[in-house]
Amino acid sequence: METVSDLYLAKVKIDKAKSDLEVVKEFSPGKMKQEEANLRGVRSDVLKIKGKLEGHVDKAKSLVKTATTQLKSLDRDLQLKDAEINLIKGKLKAFMRTSS
Repeated sequence: METVSDLYLAKVKIDKAKSDLEVVKEFSPGKMKQEEANLRGVRSDVLKIKGKLEGHVDKAKSLVKTATTQLKSLDRDLQLKDAEINLIKGKLKAFMRTSS
């Protein structure tokens, strides 16, 4: 006749065997192939996203370069206008001195 401890030990062994079987099922060849296919799909998606992001970064770099060029041009124009204003101010001062 089996004792309670024998029955408990048998139950523990059965539970362990079930757990081991789940682990084996989890790493079965079919499951592993499925996981590999999933990973390849994820990798493909990541590479597509990476390509799109790189395209956006390149476009942003181009926009920054264009904006920088335009700002430099505007700065040169402002410097020229400042020089013209200073020249006119100088002429006005000279005119005011000669007319008084």
